Amino acid sequence: MTVYDMAGRLLEVKEVKAQDVTNYQFGEGYPSGVYNLVVTQGNETRTVRVVKQ
Repeated sequence: MTVYDMAGRLLEVKEVKAQDVTNYQFGEGYPSGVYNLVVTQGNETRTVRVVKQ
C-alpha cells in the first residue's frame, strides 16, 4: 500500500497482510484533504481516491 497526496508526494509505504485489509486504518496524522491510495497485490494494482474530512 502506497499513499500519495494530490501533489504527487509520497506520504507512506506499508506492507499490509490480506487478513488485515478488512479493518486497516491509516492516515490518522494526515490533514484533511484528498489522497491517492495505491494497492498492489501480485501483478495487479488498484488506485483508490480517499477523502479525509
